[in-house]
Amino acid sequence: MNKKILGISLIWLSFIVGTNLAEEPAKEKGKTVDLKVRVVDSFTLMRETEEAKEISQELQEKYKEYAISIQNDNEKFEKAATEFKSKEAMLSESARENEQKKLMTMKRNLENKIQESEEDYKRAAGKATERISKIIIDTATEIGKAENLDAIQDKDTGRFLYVSDKVSYTEKVKHRMDEKYASNQKSAHKKTTQA
Repeated sequence: MNKKILGISLIWLSFIVGTNLAEEPAKEKGKTVDLKVRVVDSFTLMRETEEAKEISQELQEKYKEYAISIQNDNEKFEKAATEFKSKEAMLSESARENEQKKLMTMKRNLENKIQESEEDYKRAAGKATERISKIIIDTATEIGKAENLDAIQDKDTGRFLYVSDKVSYTEKVKHRMDEKYASNQKSAHKKTTQA
């Protein structure tokens, strides 16, 4: 699967460069271009680099804090529930209702805390992943420029982490899209004025 993604991406990149060559003067036609493309395994980088390990450790510590806090609150709830059960028969109806309300409030607070902790952890994990991804992209860009590469691609996702400006076709495609849009707008305007 990853080889297919890599192959398709390389074909696409070759097409872009090939299209660029096709629009060069006739003497350039038929000229081949050897692209300097390198591939990285971002999942390995996210697991095995020192900075990623440090970020992962911070995340694990945050998870442990949540787990300990929730466990403490759960133990308090269970203790209160056990105490209530042991004295429930001796309580008056109004006292029993008050104790049940307290237990329900404790249970709701615990459930809310669990949900908030899960959401906070997911956000923290997302931010950690973004941090590591940014470091990978910045490093790939630095290496790509230093080694005069055309592109660096992530073999796991197929995503390009770095693409040299010399193979980027963004401006040309943007210009063509704008031309087509303007032409379509003129055609639509003519049709509405003729009607």
